[in-house]
Amino acid sequence: MANTVNGNVVEPNGNLRLTAGNEITLKPNFHIKPGSEFLAEIRDLGEGNGGREGLFLTEHHIYGSSRLGMERKNLEILKEGPILERTFFENQVGDKRYELSNHLGNVLSVVTDRKVSNTGGSFVPDVVAYNDYYPFGSLLPGRHGNSDDYRYGFQGQEKDDEIKGEGNSINYRFRMHDPRVGRFFAIDPLAGRFSYNSPYAFSENFVIAGMELEGLEAEIKEMTDGVYLIKLKNVDWSFIIRNSDESLTEAMKKVDIPKVQDFAINTQLFDRKVSKANYYSSIFPRDNTLFPGQGYNIKDGNKLSGRSSSGTFYFAGDPTKDLGWTFGAGDPPKDSKFAVGGGIPLVVNGLKYGEKNIYGAGAPKGLAETGKVSEENKQFLLQKSSGGFEGQNIATVGKSIIGYNSKEGTWAIVSQHDGSNGYTLDQIRDAMVSMGYDNVLAFDGSNSATLLIDSEEVSSPHRVKNNSMPAGVNLSVPKEE
Repeated sequence: MANTVNGNVVEPNGNLRLTAGNEITLKPNFHIKPGSEFLAEIRDLGEGNGGREGLFLTEHHIYGSSRLGMERKNLEILKEGPILERTFFENQVGDKRYELSNHLGNVLSVVTDRKVSNTGGSFVPDVVAYNDYYPFGSLLPGRHGNSDDYRYGFQGQEKDDEIKGEGNSINYRFRMHDPRVGRFFAIDPLAGRFSYNSPYAFSENFVIAGMELEGLEAEIKEMTDGVYLIKLKNVDWSFIIRNSDESLTEAMKKVDIPKVQDFAINTQLFDRKVSKANYYSSIFPRDNTLFPGQGYNIKDGNKLSGRSSSGTFYFAGDPTKDLGWTFGAGDPPKDSKFAVGGGIPLVVNGLKYGEKNIYGAGAPKGLAETGKVSEENKQFLLQKSSGGFEGQNIATVGKSIIGYNSKEGTWAIVSQHDGSNGYTLDQIRDAMVSMGYDNVLAFDGSNSATLLIDSEEVSSPHRVKNNSMPAGVNLSVPKEE
């Protein structure tokens, strides 16, 4: 049976039929004039807010070192008074969504903080969404469900399902990706630097173990006074070799590459074989041949500086590529396109290094705390000892560190000015491992630690070291225009 309100008929199904010549005010300042056409839905103002009008905080992200999930909220943001006015506090179970992802950041499952009990007395997770993907990101038929319950998916990026349908458009920072064709629909903002690549290619078609590097430039963070963590993508490498009539920082300041941001850092270990007389007399720039540095610097198969150093570590690779760099002990391969030697290992191919050998469960008793470990016992190693580690494992000692994430092809610099109240090598190593860097080398630290950002000195070396260190490297990344 229909009801009549102000001459307008309300049907039994709840539809409102507006009679010609009448008018109705749905809310203040919202008026329907006679004769106009209007399609409206009359409903509750929201199940979660009790029908109240206003502005509400409905969700926020949960972060650790990266995004862990989201929490569903229903907090009213008031127009006057405190932003979030609460008279009581509560902890709701089931309002949190935690994402379970793989090495590529793909969100495979989403669970809540609620435990679901079984009849046998055990508990199972409350799974609210699950996804499996083709290599370029399309959802596998029959292997995903309730995907709209959580808006992040392939490589941890936000989905945009409104136009192309579920899972068919993924919102990266600079452009949209269509996983059905494995291509972006806008050109790469760095296309000018990578002429060999298609400007529409996704992850250079390397999708099994690699991620799309969808950011530009650098992320710079001062961890504490005098300690900097710099995360870099799309890195171009170049050597800085000091002339005999200039200091290392003077050579670094000459680097001026248009449209990029430059990060210059000292490398190699200072050569212990030089005489103390030559070292302490370096109040002015000295001949480079007096201070070759431990470990070779190699470019296109040519040794630019340094000497052989079997007790140190190196990294080597193709500077035009983000992936495929190698780390190892001793001198770099002679035919390297780009290689830096003379490093102290903190992490090499996922294995931690420190002052002592640390073994896991099942290791035979009596194994050496330092030094070499036999092949049969390497399987028990959790941490391997490094002879050069102890000297820099002090919180106030300067540090120059380069780290590499082999899965993402990204780099990081840690620079600590000598004398700063900073971090030990143990602390830096563990922090970088937690951020995904599986290869990390430290170079000459103490009063050698040097960092310049766009020719500005951030960490400055002692004058004697500045006039005697032979070389460093420059890492340049595009500036966001």
